[in-house]
Amino acid sequence: MKVLSIQLHSAPNDPPENYRRAFKMLEYGVELYQPDVIMLPEGFAGFRTEIPHREFAEPVPGPATDRFREYSRRFNVMILFGLIRWAPSGEGIYNSIMIIDQGEVVGIYDKTHLVMDNRPGYKELYSEQEIFIPGKRLGVFDTRFGRIGVLICHDGEFPEPWRAMVLEGAEAIFWPMSAGDFSSWAMLHARWNAVPVFTCNPIGSYDDGTRQGGGSVFADVHGRPLDKAGTAEAFLFADVDLAAQTAFRSEGLTPQANVYRVRRSDLYGSLTRGKPHGIEIEEASPASSVTSG
Repeated sequence: MKVLSIQLHSAPNDPPENYRRAFKMLEYGVELYQPDVIMLPEGFAGFRTEIPHREFAEPVPGPATDRFREYSRRFNVMILFGLIRWAPSGEGIYNSIMIIDQGEVVGIYDKTHLVMDNRPGYKELYSEQEIFIPGKRLGVFDTRFGRIGVLICHDGEFPEPWRAMVLEGAEAIFWPMSAGDFSSWAMLHARWNAVPVFTCNPIGSYDDGTRQGGGSVFADVHGRPLDKAGTAEAFLFADVDLAAQTAFRSEGLTPQANVYRVRRSDLYGSLTRGKPHGIEIEEASPASSVTSG
């Protein structure tokens, strides 16, 4: 599976320009690398923007989805891209990753772990709890390249989704984001879960002159980088044998290959019940299997 990640510059308040740039880089990336899978960042058209998200949110089908369907069909590629998406009911918006293959929508993942930021001046712009509807299921999808897992940015700061998706058969995990450099996290999660991880982070410049983003990385089952970007626009590329990577978990000889074979699930019940001391949260329900969605 040949994977291409597009680390592009995302202007904070110019969705049309961000789409134009994304389409241009996608066409150039296909010409250079002939990939099977292309990934773009979380909400790259206008994430963390002063423009209300509802003003550039799109339904599905819609203009962005239709354009990516055209590219997918023309180049015979699977494309994962971030979209601020209207709920079918029209009552709210999701922070979503669309998965399109051979011209068809084959999956939609809605971000499940929404950022909570109650600092004065940040809540309205950055607290996703105030902006988006939370997704209701983890992102595990069957594709023509194998079963994949999908996370969005803050989702990846929780250890449980990674392990749950691999236990449900994910052979690779795609982690588009819009944040700082999380490359070290990606490589650690790849090693801890013995699963290849592909990330995609934009770069951005803000009114105060600060820059954020970059550090997109591809990591193998050992947590070793297959490709890594710096702080400029870049393509990441790797040709990965998913079958060989997956076989490592069942046939590998090193201790790290045995992270699933020597698990003690009888000791982990606290992960799905109870509350941390002093924090009021909704009582967790018993664990249920993750479904594709």
